[in-house]
Amino acid sequence: MTNILGWMASALVLLGMTMKTMPKLRAINSISCILWIAYGIARHDAPVVCVNVALLLAHAHWFYTSGELKKWR
Repeated sequence: MTNILGWMASALVLLGMTMKTMPKLRAINSISCILWIAYGIARHDAPVVCVNVALLLAHAHWFYTSGELKKWR
């Protein structure tokens, strides 16, 4: 199960990098961050958890400050 989380998170990172718009890239990579956090927790890997929590917060901050959240409502 842990390996599946890691592979799914990796696939989403790659998919996110193919997006042509920043909102799509950040949305997909936010989902991958959540999977990486779950993976890191399952493996007791604090660096993986910490970096992905930080990235998820950065994505959330961007959505909040860019006004993109208002467009999705």
